Amino acid sequence: MDAARCWIWSITDKEKYRIDPNRELLELGAANLAAAFFSGYPVTGGFSRTAVNRRAGARTGLAGLIAALIISTILLWFTHLVHYPVHCFSAKPPAVA
Repeated sequence: MDAARCWIWSITDKEKYRIDPNRELLELGAANLAAAFFSGYPVTGGFSRTAVNRRAGARTGLAGLIAALIISTILLWFTHLVHYPVHCFSAKPPAVA
């Protein structure tokens, strides 16, 4: 947790952000509560996304939207290519008692 906190503060210093830790925890708690009611995954911070976006030179939230569009396109148009290999690799021989 301390490493994450140091990393967050280094990003905020470079980008001149102001972070309110109480608000961050409240938002993460609300997102986790909503995820519990809708069978979603637990929500965590986006440290890796921030690191990738900074490395790629992204400065706005538009980078997240573009990434979501690219992933959605791949899932919609190219999942059929891996349909049968997934079934083949996930098959296992029957267990013998």
